[in-house]
Amino acid sequence: MEQPGISELRPSKSAPTIHVRVLRSWVPDYMDNELHFLLVDQEGLRIQAVTKENDCTNVRSRLQIQGCYEISRYACVAVDDFTVVITHPANIRLGSASVFTPIADTQ
Repeated sequence: MEQPGISELRPSKSAPTIHVRVLRSWVPDYMDNELHFLLVDQEGLRIQAVTKENDCTNVRSRLQIQGCYEISRYACVAVDDFTVVITHPANIRLGSASVFTPIADTQ
C-alpha cells in the first residue's frame, strides 16, 4: 500500500502517517518562540512544519537536516500568512506527541 503524500494534507482534516525528508529549519524573525521546518515527500512536494514554545527543543533534537522520517501524530493546520514560505493549503503542527521514526534514504 502506498504512503499518503503531502498533496493530500488539508487543514483540520485527518493527519495520516507521512514519509518526508527535512530540507531546512529556521526561527522566523520576530517569532523566537517558534521553529519551522521545510519538508519534502517522495513526489518532491513540499510543506512547512511548525513547532511552538516548549516543543521546539524536543522536536529540534529529534529531526536532523537531510534526515528521512516517518512522521505521525501531528496536526494539519491552516497556513499562517505571516510566516508562509511555500504555497500549500496546510501546515503541519508538530508537538511533544508527534512521533518521528527515522527511515532509510531511498534516493
